[in-house]
Amino acid sequence: MRNLFDLRETFPPFTLLKLTHRFRKLRSGETMEVIGINPDSKKDILNVLRALPCEVLYVGNSKSRYLIRLRKLANSTVPKHG
Repeated sequence: MRNLFDLRETFPPFTLLKLTHRFRKLRSGETMEVIGINPDSKKDILNVLRALPCEVLYVGNSKSRYLIRLRKLANSTVPKHG
């Protein structure tokens, strides 16, 4: 099953909030593809991913969108805020 997270209709700052919420639901070893259109959001997402227990497998661009493929690392969790 393809785990696609479509952020094309999402605007900052909700993009990062939704991403971390969705990441929390992933099981260890699962992959997720993030698709979006806002170049600033892409940059912010890549910065956030550095702090998360994941491996970025692919980052690509086309004319109208970007795609980021990541894998949640084994036995990893994301702390809940607030």
